[in-house]
Amino acid sequence: MKKKKARFVLAIRLKDSNEFIGHMGFKDGEIVKDGMIELYFGLSKNYWNMGYGTEALKAAISFCFDKIGMHRISAGCDIDNLASARIMEKAGMVKESHWRKDRFRYGKWKDGLGFSILKDDYSSNTINNY
Repeated sequence: MKKKKARFVLAIRLKDSNEFIGHMGFKDGEIVKDGMIELYFGLSKNYWNMGYGTEALKAAISFCFDKIGMHRISAGCDIDNLASARIMEKAGMVKESHWRKDRFRYGKWKDGLGFSILKDDYSSNTINNY
């Protein structure tokens, strides 16, 4: 029997009011020892298009590279979730894959997009303020 892993999920909260507006976590609830990690995130609809998703993802990327020494960070989204794709691009991630019907959502199979950023990209990136 496969042992279930614990989840590692962070709350995304507003700085001024501490209001919960979303979540972010490490896929499978663990930090992988080989230097690679997959992140996921979600925001409450009332806070879309306000920059909070980008700010949270940039902070997570900074933490992963600066504090825990990751080599590569990846994340993904449904192909029609252009807002999440844009958040990942604005945080310095690069689209690297298109997965065909890899996720079952709302009763049907959907395509997904994969993004990543390497420590080398992050270290040499002078236009993004992490």
